[in-house]
Amino acid sequence: MNPAQYYLYLDSQTTGPYVLADLFSLRDRGAITDQTLASADGWERWKTIGEIIGTAPPRLPPLPRPPPPPQSEPPVLYPVPIPTASTPRKDKSWVIPLLTGSCALAVLFFWLIWPNLDPRIPNRQAD
Repeated sequence: MNPAQYYLYLDSQTTGPYVLADLFSLRDRGAITDQTLASADGWERWKTIGEIIGTAPPRLPPLPRPPPPPQSEPPVLYPVPIPTASTPRKDKSWVIPLLTGSCALAVLFFWLIWPNLDPRIPNRQAD
């Protein structure tokens, strides 16, 4: 048994043939309305889609949606310190030469000059 073939009257033209499933699909997509006229072989007059689908067997209900996947716990976010520009380091390359020079001067002072300042030590004079 062949399924019934329907013809639609759209935009002043007859289109088709369509099967009943096509009529449901077109109506669900909004391409036709329940007021759109349709005919089939052997019918004496045009009928509305609402009349045709109203007498059609009910469509199967859609399958239930699967449950959503379980949501995992969101990751714990720990506060992260915001990096800031560190204080620029000052150039300290002058420290070592200063200390070296100071030590050298102290050695020279105590070796050459201090003995001449002590009244208990006789002055050294070049011979």
